[in-house]
Amino acid sequence: MASRTCSSGRSSSSSYNSNSKWRYDVFLSFRGEDTRKNFTDHLYSALDRGNINTFRDDEKLPRGEENSVGDQMTRYESKFIEEIVVEIRRSIPKLVHVGDKIVGIDENVKQVKLLIDAKSDEVSMVGIYGIGGIGKTTIAKVIYNDLSDQFKHHSFLENVRERSKDDRGLLQFQEKLLCDILMDKTMKLSNVDEGVQMIKSRRYLGKVLIVLDDVDCPKKLRFLADSPDWFGGGSTIILTTRNKRCLNVNKAYSSYEAKGLAKNKALELFCWNAFKQHHPTDNYVDLCNRVLHHAKGLPLALVVLGSSLFQRDEEYWESTLDRLKTIPLDDIQKVLQVSYNGLDDRCKKVFLDIVCFFKDWEEKIVTKILEGCRFHPKTELKELDDKCLISISDGFIRIHDSLQEMGRAIVREKYPENPGKWSRLWEYKDI
Repeated sequence: MASRTCSSGRSSSSSYNSNSKWRYDVFLSFRGEDTRKNFTDHLYSALDRGNINTFRDDEKLPRGEENSVGDQMTRYESKFIEEIVVEIRRSIPKLVHVGDKIVGIDENVKQVKLLIDAKSDEVSMVGIYGIGGIGKTTIAKVIYNDLSDQFKHHSFLENVRERSKDDRGLLQFQEKLLCDILMDKTMKLSNVDEGVQMIKSRRYLGKVLIVLDDVDCPKKLRFLADSPDWFGGGSTIILTTRNKRCLNVNKAYSSYEAKGLAKNKALELFCWNAFKQHHPTDNYVDLCNRVLHHAKGLPLALVVLGSSLFQRDEEYWESTLDRLKTIPLDDIQKVLQVSYNGLDDRCKKVFLDIVCFFKDWEEKIVTKILEGCRFHPKTELKELDDKCLISISDGFIRIHDSLQEMGRAIVREKYPENPGKWSRLWEYKDI
């Protein structure tokens, strides 16, 4: 029996691209009739349940000499097979796809890893938060790929927000989590409460690595990874979220705010998408600087803008940059608007007021104005801050330029050419 292996000492940079050329994880060969019909059958079934792609030697291939497993092997067969499956899975961990040309992520990865106590028997629970498109999922994927070969049991649950809008969706995530850590793809549950008990009861498995990607509310954590008591010593649980309240409510999680890219890394990421090289061509340097000023280090904006400007002439670049002053690109707008769509009506109104009028204003002044409009700004501003739509720093309200553009586009959406019908006017020429 042969398996493809990955080195256990791989660095973070070497695991960014997780594409594999292999169709099978294991080549299962056998010797002897007794082995073929007993042990090999059971081993193949166990590998299949563990979701390990296995090529099995068939009847037409040359057989080796007869070699009976014997009564003693039969007695210990189940335990032996389990150990084989665990070791195979450990040597060929299922890496998650990260993508090509990942740039500027090292510092974020380093800071999150500092919150993970890999040598301790304690359970490490870490939450990565930030606005949409800042790179939270990419950070989590890189860390998962880096650490997965240190764990016998691991699971990456992607896009929790979108795929768990009801109990049925949560139940499917519980089943996937259990299938992954138990290495049994046949796992089925009746309800989410049973799922909670099943996850907690598997603490005896020892340490596990779990990533919960894009968790949008504390309730979902209560059904997937609510407490360090659920998991064996040395486990690592990582979640990504746009909602800081997930971390504020559950104090078991340490928190880290994902940072945007520094200018040199932002330029490199943009250029890989716009020019398919790490630097701009000479006649596009000034245009690139305008793009960087617009994107403000947001990886999503840099990738989308770079891809849209690839192989375009300077005139097209100029036109696109002028257009972006009033009309954000759809691929950026859709990602950023997810957080806005999750707000109640009063928070939406306050958010639109801020993007139209109050960016970089003093919080105390904005609070008084909003109170005069019969809002409850202490509540609404806190909600916007929790959802990473604004930040309050040194007593001032801050907001990323891309979020401001997203909000203003919402105001213009129904009547883009008729300011008289907009709910808010912020430029003198439109009044």
